Amino acid sequence: MIRLPDFVTQEDFDWAVAEDLLEFMDTHGIGKANILGFSDGGNIAMVFALTHPERVS
Repeated sequence: MIRLPDFVTQEDFDWAVAEDLLEFMDTHGIGKANILGFSDGGNIAMVFALTHPERVS
């Protein structure tokens, strides 16, 4: 799924994309991954690690 910039805050966007990442991993059979990002990607990586720590290597 592609997220368009129609969110109220940057935080809303980060949380939504972190859930998209989880969906992507599930769809492709990825159990755990090293997640790395810069700038917005770093925020998304942190949100993902906080909400799904069992999926981060």
